[in-house]
Amino acid sequence: MESVESKSESGGSGSGTVLVAVIIPSGVGVAVESRVSSPSPLSKSDVLSIFLYPQHKLHSIRENPPVLAAWCNYNIEGMGLIHHLKSKVKNQKLKSIVQLGRNYLSSKTEKFVLQCYICGVENGEPQAYIINRHWDILHVPKCGSNGDCQCSRLKINLHTRKLKFGVHCIGSGASFALENLRFSFEGVDEIRDDTGEFNIENLSKGGDLTLDEVHTILLHAVFDAALLDSHCGGPFWVSSIPTIGVGGIVSQPPCDFVSAYKCFHSTYETLHESHIFLIYRRDLEGTDYGGIIVKNLIPAEVTRFVGYPVAELAGDYVLHMMVLVDVGCVKQLGSIFDPIADAYEFSDAGMFCKDLSQLKFCIVDKSKLDENGHGVQSEDIRDSEYIFVGLPNLNFLNSLILDEKSINFER
Repeated sequence: MESVESKSESGGSGSGTVLVAVIIPSGVGVAVESRVSSPSPLSKSDVLSIFLYPQHKLHSIRENPPVLAAWCNYNIEGMGLIHHLKSKVKNQKLKSIVQLGRNYLSSKTEKFVLQCYICGVENGEPQAYIINRHWDILHVPKCGSNGDCQCSRLKINLHTRKLKFGVHCIGSGASFALENLRFSFEGVDEIRDDTGEFNIENLSKGGDLTLDEVHTILLHAVFDAALLDSHCGGPFWVSSIPTIGVGGIVSQPPCDFVSAYKCFHSTYETLHESHIFLIYRRDLEGTDYGGIIVKNLIPAEVTRFVGYPVAELAGDYVLHMMVLVDVGCVKQLGSIFDPIADAYEFSDAGMFCKDLSQLKFCIVDKSKLDENGHGVQSEDIRDSEYIFVGLPNLNFLNSLILDEKSINFER
């Protein structure tokens, strides 16, 4: 008899995300973030782009009647599915569109995980479906699956299901998004561990919300997930299909991480006490998402979470969020970083910051980063690298200049 080894990871071609779908009488709302991350770069030249590269995961499949689709996990087949659906949806009912997606994924034999929401409104009724694709290894008896297994036969698990009215979350940040959504929605928890679904159904609170209210709630949920899960990040996208009124897809402009932080800044008072932001050239990011910078600057005893880049700034710099043990540790860092006294010396900082008084800096010696094993390319590092720090207050956030291309990329 064969045994089965389940797989819920997609491997090294882009994974991670959080998707949220809300189905209520006023319509369907969907929110996603845009991070594509991979622990295994496809080539050495990809090292500096595997984490921040944004990809749009929420798409208008058809304008009339309106259909939205959003995917997470494997980015290559996620986009392949989107293109396939767009080419086939003419005159198709929503259930038939879901079957088209299922047929497309069932034709694939590779090892990848993909999840997808397909949503629409038909005859005034909001509807949404989920497609789950996972894979297993089929082991033969005594194959040595503890270490030297050579089994290669795959079993593809492919399931579709119509979603009930309520809140539905998938992706690596799904549990974090759901906890945020509990402030607005109450009902019966429906957690599906086998497919990583975190849902609230049979709503007793939140079912009477308007889609305008839902837009803000969804944005907050995906942003909250990005604060807590390094595989989630901006820009954030929110779209909806109302049951009455507009009669089409209502899409909000993309919201970058910094703008979302400013929007919900007042709700994170305790977070501000222990968070700081580092800014450094993107060349220094490496494969550990800037961990080498933190470890060379911040004493380990004051660091709770090394953190990761959350936004791209102008001038090819990145904004890196990290967490310290407590507010006292933030004050302790005052001895490490110095205020900027000579603006001319820091002309580079003027590319990403409109108010240099919001920054402090220190200098890292190139020799500390040589042969560090973190993917930093020595030939791209200057002899002395300036590292900047800022506190998560509104003055600092308002002073930042973002890289426009990282926000306004193609849908």
